Amino acid sequence: MADSASKIRLTALAAELIVANAPDPVFVSDLKGKILQANKAVSQLLGLRRDEVLEQSLSRFLTTQETEEFVAAVIEVVERGVTRNVRLSPRSASGDVIPTTLNASALRDPRGRVIGVIGILRDMRELDKARAYAESLIKDAPDPVFVSDLNGKILQANDAVFNLLGFRPDELVEHSLSHIISREETREFIAALREVVERGVTRNVRLNPRSASEEVIPTTLNASALRDTEGRVTGAIGILRDMRAYDQLVRDLEESRRDLQAANRAKDEFLAMVSHELRTPLTAMLGWASVLRSGALDDSRAGHALEVIERNTKLLAQLIGDLLDLSRIVTGKLRLELRPVDSAAVVEAAIEAIQALADERDIELKVVVDPLAGAVLGDPSRLQQVVWNLLSNGIKFTPQHGRVELRHERVNAMVRISVRDTGRGIRPDLLPHIFEPFRQAEDARRVGGLGLGLAIVHQIVEQHHGTVRAESAGEGLGASFVVELPLMKEQVDAVEVAPLLRGTEHRASSGLSSLTGVNVLVVDDEADVRELLTTILHLAGAETTAVASAADALVMLQQRRVDVLVSDLDIPGEDGYA
Repeated sequence: MADSASKIRLTALAAELIVANAPDPVFVSDLKGKILQANKAVSQLLGLRRDEVLEQSLSRFLTTQETEEFVAAVIEVVERGVTRNVRLSPRSASGDVIPTTLNASALRDPRGRVIGVIGILRDMRELDKARAYAESLIKDAPDPVFVSDLNGKILQANDAVFNLLGFRPDELVEHSLSHIISREETREFIAALREVVERGVTRNVRLNPRSASEEVIPTTLNASALRDTEGRVTGAIGILRDMRAYDQLVRDLEESRRDLQAANRAKDEFLAMVSHELRTPLTAMLGWASVLRSGALDDSRAGHALEVIERNTKLLAQLIGDLLDLSRIVTGKLRLELRPVDSAAVVEAAIEAIQALADERDIELKVVVDPLAGAVLGDPSRLQQVVWNLLSNGIKFTPQHGRVELRHERVNAMVRISVRDTGRGIRPDLLPHIFEPFRQAEDARRVGGLGLGLAIVHQIVEQHHGTVRAESAGEGLGASFVVELPLMKEQVDAVEVAPLLRGTEHRASSGLSSLTGVNVLVVDDEADVRELLTTILHLAGAETTAVASAADALVMLQQRRVDVLVSDLDIPGEDGYA
């Protein structure tokens, strides 16, 4: 018996020493909450001497509610023999409320009966500060951040989440994430949580939550573990990233990729088309030139051969002219000689130039021109090119005995020129692209051409601060093109406009005007062209000097008197405008 009593005393002494020297605040109380023993750390925590703590009821330091919670915890410890954690906030000697957690476990006598409680307090002030700091980081984070439990219930969310989804806090907090995502995505989220818990990893999940307005918002969720003070995973911290801008960028890039592929196809088709359009007239020209050189043709057949060569030469000149115009437009080198232009004169000149083509193809050309529509500020030759191209396009795609109508009128402060045909029309899917270079319907390529005319029209009209649009009810129902150009604010006498004879069978007069005594300087980098121009001018009686570059021309202008300058505008290096 003496040995047993001695062992008990030694055990009690050891327990007292452990309590006294524990780094955490530790106390022993009876079942009513009276403090029987407390270590130095308890005194330091509460700011009291040890004798001011011992024999005091714990209720002295707690609120009524916390006292009741402590008593309930003691009862559970006694009845079930478990360890309980309780959140307590005792008041110190200075009146400060100290946030703590109490770990309460049973104190037993040698017979195993519960005779009191061993309480270990943990000062939560630093932890609460850290938690408050973490919560402020979440609250102030620019990205949408939320905290959920292990079942996906949202416990906390910052303003960015509410702004993203359009919900009020009470509509999201304490609600399951499944409230705003699909069942499949809910399963993926729970699976991600499980992996976060079991493996301690960070997971990225693609979620598409529904906003308050029922908009589906593409996001990526970065989920990481939320741990308590003992390192146990208690939930997840989720960071959402709005992917709408990224997804739009992906769509834009995909569209750009398709556009590039289409552009590559258009380029390949264009090269094939150019080869065909150039080869056909060249074949006729070379063939008839060879036959002429043989001397086997009589005068009548020789005259026909020259007509074929001349016609195909003009066709080539028009094709190459369109290519050069487009090149100038793309590189920003298309120059406009702006001046007051009578819009009616522009239209009439284009009609005069195109009439022969309409007659040749048996197309009725119906024209209504308002001579008082007014003047526009523009380049007369380029504006005539616009009208000519639209009329040519209508004639090209209108079958024999069809009709092309042109109406010229004033509408408010604009001059409107509309061209309507009874031709094959335009497919709805092609209509938005009709003014793009090289865009033609498949069957349109059978009638020839490079598909540049409408693109050139669009660019010239835009450079005149006007608009052009295409309209068609569909294939077989004809098409119309409407050009609108701003009128000059003050009407002035407009320049006369001569017809620009593009693609017609116009013949120059057989005689050349006399240029006797006129000094002409010819500038062209192509020797054959220089020789041709020099010959024509010499036959007209002009005194002609020819050079190959703009630099040589500038030198020549300093050395001799020049009355007329004839220059190619596309000379390599300094162009003809120099």
